[in-house]
Amino acid sequence: LAAHISPIFLLYLPFYALVPSPVTLLVLQIVAVYSATVPLWLICRRKGLSPALSAVICGLLCLYPAVWGGASGSFHEYALLLPLLLWLIWALESHRKVLPWVFAALILCVRETCAIHLFTVGLYWLLENRRAAEAGGESRKGERTRACILMGVSAVYFITAMILLTYLGKGTLITRFDNVTGIYATDFGTLVRALIFNPAIALYEMLTEAKLHFVLCLLLPLGLLPLLGKKKAGLVFLFPLLLLNLLSDFPYHFRPDSPYAFGVAAFGFYLAATALARLSSLPDKTRLVKRSVTLAVCCTLLIGGFLLADYGLYTEYAVTDKAEVTAMDSLLESVEGGASVSASGRLIANLAARDEIFALSSRVATDYVVLDLRDEWSIPSESKYTVEHFEKQGYTVVASADGIGVVLQKKA
Repeated sequence: LAAHISPIFLLYLPFYALVPSPVTLLVLQIVAVYSATVPLWLICRRKGLSPALSAVICGLLCLYPAVWGGASGSFHEYALLLPLLLWLIWALESHRKVLPWVFAALILCVRETCAIHLFTVGLYWLLENRRAAEAGGESRKGERTRACILMGVSAVYFITAMILLTYLGKGTLITRFDNVTGIYATDFGTLVRALIFNPAIALYEMLTEAKLHFVLCLLLPLGLLPLLGKKKAGLVFLFPLLLLNLLSDFPYHFRPDSPYAFGVAAFGFYLAATALARLSSLPDKTRLVKRSVTLAVCCTLLIGGFLLADYGLYTEYAVTDKAEVTAMDSLLESVEGGASVSASGRLIANLAARDEIFALSSRVATDYVVLDLRDEWSIPSESKYTVEHFEKQGYTVVASADGIGVVLQKKA
């Protein structure tokens, strides 16, 4: 909890306790991501979409590049943000009394920055019910109050979390916005001041080629449907996209197969369902609905196919370099099961079934050290941790394979 405040991981703990394996975590992540089809289906049906059209929208979610790309990547708490945001929106639209607060609390448990997504939902709900109140008197007063509470709680939580991480943790990762704040920024207040006094730099940073590519990879698989909605309140969902995804120069924030796209994906599918519901109710818009859905399906398959090709690297490596994989597996077997170990970043998952495991950079004295010597899998920051470095620390080589790896054990 020093880098991020993410107690949501505790939901995975009972399952991991039963089957303590990295595979367990990845399976749980995939299940969590694709459980988002349940609230999305309920939202579509509540808006009056036909079962067939609702099924198409849920199918697009399953094939959406930003969804399966993020789910099949590294283990990340943002995976739970996608279903939780959709559940929250469904609970609000269904006028549930308790469930919105449950889902709001869980969203805040995902990560401190998810307070921005929660604030956005609250603002959207406030604008939606403002218009309804103008037409129906005070019938929406309770909903407006609920929206204001959501906004207030998320703002207070975000500020509190930033203060805690700044003074008690490892900081707020403001360095991911160095392109806007400069290299001497200390907190998010610096970012706010930079945006106020120099808004042009924000616009410049958001319009790079990579970020425009990211936006297209989000919009085209949705058939541009989020742009076809008439409700201006939907524009508030641009806030997390602009602030968290497009403003930063941290490359994972604007990759279409990164977990950081889950929040935007949830809002995108909600806006797509809302637009389809409006267009489907208009007899003269039937052709537009069919064309938009067709565009969404085609772009989903096309863009997903290009992204999927990159993942072939891992399959090819496992098949063509099987001898290398086998050699590394043999090296890892030389590490005692209950011993503490420090390892290169790529190997930590393979050695995780133990009480103590550390990255090489932690500089903790452990029973074993495992170095990965494969050039294509090396991490630049670990290059200084060589065999000679650890031999000076009192370690001795117990197993090695040329160009593959080395296992060292602490001398008694």
